[in-house]
Amino acid sequence: MSGGDFSGGSGAGDEVFDCASIFEKTILNSPKPDVLSKVKAGDVLTLELRQFDGRKSLVAVTNNKEIAGSITSATLSKIKSCMDQGFSYIAIVESIEGGRCTVLLRPETIL
Repeated sequence: MSGGDFSGGSGAGDEVFDCASIFEKTILNSPKPDVLSKVKAGDVLTLELRQFDGRKSLVAVTNNKEIAGSITSATLSKIKSCMDQGFSYIAIVESIEGGRCTVLLRPETIL
């Protein structure tokens, strides 16, 4: 009994997750003040998996390749899995208040 398997292993009733359906509002963790000072509402950040201390972390990156902060949302494991399958995601900046940056996570391209 592994406890970490999303599929349940039963076959016909297994949940199928659509990577194109991820839309989530969240807050950037560990925001970088020097980078956020150059970002405004409406800006688009690219989500990238980066290796830190032997672990893959999901970070929001500006067009200049500066890390604005990390993502630790409720759908983090699903986003990572989808990115490993080739899906790309962006974070649209909704607001910046002090050091708090609210973003909307979504697929990079929507059909």
